[in-house]
Amino acid sequence: MNRQEILDGISTIKLDCQEFEHELEDSQFTRAEVIKYVETENYNIALLIEETVKWNSYDDNEFYDLNIKDIEVIDINGTEYSDNFTEDELLNCINY
Repeated sequence: MNRQEILDGISTIKLDCQEFEHELEDSQFTRAEVIKYVETENYNIALLIEETVKWNSYDDNEFYDLNIKDIEVIDINGTEYSDNFTEDELLNCINY
């Protein structure tokens, strides 16, 4: 496994808060998810990213938290390497 190739691939992800579709419900906090796909020379990578926002009013919210809900890293031979990364390590690579 080429760890740096995978992390470099993830670092190409550009994430914008408008990609998350939040809807105000009965809670002051809501969560929304987005899936991002990255292909490198040797790996296919899928990240399920969850954003949490805090609502200040009906039409105003602010960022609260970002989490990696799931990751899938598969090489060209079909071998999976999804368990080899920490959430902090992945979050530090994402451009948000």
